[in-house]
Amino acid sequence: MHEENRSFESLALGFHQQLLVHPNPADKTIVFSCSLIGCLGTECLLIHAPDNGVFPLLSEGQRLVIRTFLDDGIALFHTTVLYVSDIPAIIAYLDYPQNIQFRRLRTAKRVAIAQPILVNNLTHPAHQGLAGKLIDISTGGGRLRMFDKLGQTGDVIEVKGKFTVQGISRLLTLKACIRQCSGNDYGIQFIETDEDKLLILMGFIFNAQMTGTIEPVR
Repeated sequence: MHEENRSFESLALGFHQQLLVHPNPADKTIVFSCSLIGCLGTECLLIHAPDNGVFPLLSEGQRLVIRTFLDDGIALFHTTVLYVSDIPAIIAYLDYPQNIQFRRLRTAKRVAIAQPILVNNLTHPAHQGLAGKLIDISTGGGRLRMFDKLGQTGDVIEVKGKFTVQGISRLLTLKACIRQCSGNDYGIQFIETDEDKLLILMGFIFNAQMTGTIEPVR
């Protein structure tokens, strides 16, 4: 994973780009999904909660960390809340970021698998407990084949499945983001931050890459 500095303009974010907001930069486990709805020149950004989403409790002067996932990597920046409006909807005005930390994701070899999974859409809670299969996987993400509509590009989801490495099985719930939609197939990018879960997932993937096989689910 290669890290570089970028300008905010170079990210070319579109309106309704999903942003992950960390209201307490010291605690990565507290995160809210919000959407970019506009920019006032190079002075501030405007964000609000997506449909059926929960907006974090913010106050003027509060420092935040924002993450967003792009096709080629992850962008992260620090900002400050300038103003919070609640009419006609809750909208937060954030200080325009000057320095963006960008981590480019290295393209990884994908392995074809057929892993049964259950998926919950965290952005749109109406889509819960949906069955499908993880049909290929790499260290960066994978592809889901679902029996029902899962969501849309930018949605944050939880993928639940039993992953087996060297005869040891663990039931994991992994956070991911939908990056592509094509019929019943969904390209996803892993955004899980729990290191214990990631270690199991990496072991599962590397075993598949080396052997070309997936151990059967027990």
